[in-house]
Amino acid sequence: MRVSQCVPINLPIASVNLPEWLFTMTEDDYAKCSRGHRAIAMLGGPQRSGMVNVESIGGSLLIQHYATSRAEAHHVTMTSERSRAYMMHLVPVPCRVVWDMQVRADGSTKSLFTCAIDVRLPTPVRLMSYATAAPLFIRRHLDEETHGFAQAIERRFQRQERDAA
Repeated sequence: MRVSQCVPINLPIASVNLPEWLFTMTEDDYAKCSRGHRAIAMLGGPQRSGMVNVESIGGSLLIQHYATSRAEAHHVTMTSERSRAYMMHLVPVPCRVVWDMQVRADGSTKSLFTCAIDVRLPTPVRLMSYATAAPLFIRRHLDEETHGFAQAIERRFQRQERDAA
């Protein structure tokens, strides 16, 4: 299941650097972007080879072990081949998650931020997920975190622009 959300950012594209924002995010910053965000940790030192994050979505706890697949100024892709979703916070289910974020110009003073996730569950679990409304909860979570991420990106780089002036 792939879901995405796109929201405006009040910054020109030249002011945004997604890897710089993402890989310096604190646990507090992460928690402020969504009620479901529980924890985040960066891996790999200066190379920023990945991260682990924990979130609660619709009664399931997700633990994701992301490796960086792409880290460009306007496009970041993180892939977790060994995520675990704990359905009802109890039953572990292996899944694959790809988290993709992009920013593109929207005129000379604004940008559009797109956040997408692609969740792959084993077939029997995927069928059960529809019965428990998991796709609805995932969409709601993505909508909330995309808006939260966009606000965090704006704050980060507007502050940087003010400091440079």
